[in-house]
Amino acid sequence: MSDGRMVYKGEDIALDIMMTTERVVQIIATEHGLTFDAASASFASSRAYAALARTNTLMWAESAEYIADCCFEEVP
Repeated sequence: MSDGRMVYKGEDIALDIMMTTERVVQIIATEHGLTFDAASASFASSRAYAALARTNTLMWAESAEYIADCCFEEVP
């Protein structure tokens, strides 16, 4: 049973995911000329974000640039 923590192989990776998420949102905001909040909302509704939130996908181990590119492929 999951206790809500983001754990991979016994290691808490929540900080890694949080830092990656922040960097992805910054990239999206810059690329599309959005505010941080608007870019955050856009990212939160993406399949890339859903994959990032599922630790077993290992998306959290990818670079922020790669994850942002995945978002850009979803919505040009």
